[in-house]
Amino acid sequence: MTSHAHFTMAHNFRLRPWHNYAAGVVILGTQIALVVSPSIVPYDYLGPLGPILHNLAYKHERGMRIGCLAVWIIHACEASYAYFLARRANFSNKDSLFWAIQTFFLGFTSLVPLILKIKKIRRKQQ
Repeated sequence: MTSHAHFTMAHNFRLRPWHNYAAGVVILGTQIALVVSPSIVPYDYLGPLGPILHNLAYKHERGMRIGCLAVWIIHACEASYAYFLARRANFSNKDSLFWAIQTFFLGFTSLVPLILKIKKIRRKQQ
């Protein structure tokens, strides 16, 4: 049994590929860095996004703070909704928590597969 199988032993939860989590952490981390400490962001290495992000970080600070807060609130709401859906579909506490955590980091791209999985389970039950 591989270590990956250990994390997927819950019946109604399956980990997304690792690169999805890495992208989510990089994107959310960059957003936080742009808001909290824009001087640490390596704009030269961000290609065509570098000048745009530099402009946003230094000339639209209030908008970036509001946007960052909105993104975190939206992700928290999506995670709460994922937990609610999973519990309503009679998933275990563990599965429901995994879906909520994954949805918090990956957002809508995790919520849609959960909704589709629940629909598939309901169709099988009919």
